[in-house]
Amino acid sequence: MNETSNRCTQLSRRLKANKPVTGELLAFALSLVPDRNAARREYDEVWADAIEKLKAGEPLYDYAYHLLVDVILLHVRLQANAAERQLAAQPNQTQEPGAGPGTSR
Repeated sequence: MNETSNRCTQLSRRLKANKPVTGELLAFALSLVPDRNAARREYDEVWADAIEKLKAGEPLYDYAYHLLVDVILLHVRLQANAAERQLAAQPNQTQEPGAGPGTSR
């Protein structure tokens, strides 16, 4: 698992256990919350409340929890895993040209 997936798992576990999110994990959680200017007007209050609750170490309301854990964290994990697979699929840059599997000299 990559670092982003690990952070997502840690954040999800802390939120499920109603434990405060602090330090780098809090910064990560806050980075996931949509920018207030980018969010639709009806979500402004939800996200503003979620930010305050995260900073205060309080449990999120069900809707904000669902959006953060079940939607945003899922997408962050999927993006991180896709990027990891893409890196793994790239040819090794340290090999000599033509020195791959099935080649002989």
